[in-house]
Amino acid sequence: MGKSISKHHEEYKRDKIKCRGMVEKYSFKQGVGKKRYFILKENTFGYSKSKDMPLSHVIQIDQTFKILYENLEKCEIGIECTNKRGENALWKLFFSSQKSTEKWSEKLKKAVRPVWQDPNSDRCTVCDKNFQVFRRQHHCRKCGKVICSAHCRVIEGLPELGYKEKVKICSNCVNRIGNINGVERAKSLSERESLRASMFKHNSVFLSPQSMLE
Repeated sequence: MGKSISKHHEEYKRDKIKCRGMVEKYSFKQGVGKKRYFILKENTFGYSKSKDMPLSHVIQIDQTFKILYENLEKCEIGIECTNKRGENALWKLFFSSQKSTEKWSEKLKKAVRPVWQDPNSDRCTVCDKNFQVFRRQHHCRKCGKVICSAHCRVIEGLPELGYKEKVKICSNCVNRIGNINGVERAKSLSERESLRASMFKHNSVFLSPQSMLE
């Protein structure tokens, strides 16, 4: 069977995602920022009031977790997530320096990347054909599914997942994000997400339901 990756591939080294440190979390309800000790693990992101206290709020890094806004000059990152109460929430985070912002941004984007489908899979998830010497297996960087070379496309990067160079994605994801043959890519933010991103930039509480603001 045609294979292109192994268990030693970088995508399996999710333990390197870990990050921790003091971050200022802006409260939309109170209009002020509060220092919190954040801990990022392989698939969770949480905070406490101090380094020595247990985490008081932990969220899962799943399909609802999105980086909506990023400003390295202002040391800001805006996140949409599902909070511990199961509600859709917005977090605006301020970091101590541009270097710290870049570090957290890189780690968060890697954490959002999909877990790759088992490389021992025998069939392409797009066409359902068996992998062979001339129909090699690849993994889509956007959805993580296994695909054959016939349904593998190369695009100019996925910045929302931290990919700056050319990457391989499946033809299904190509259609979803609007990238045809790597020439033109549609904006990654939908109208709904753009509205949230605008709120982050202006610290506004009027662009979204109050239940989302934390």
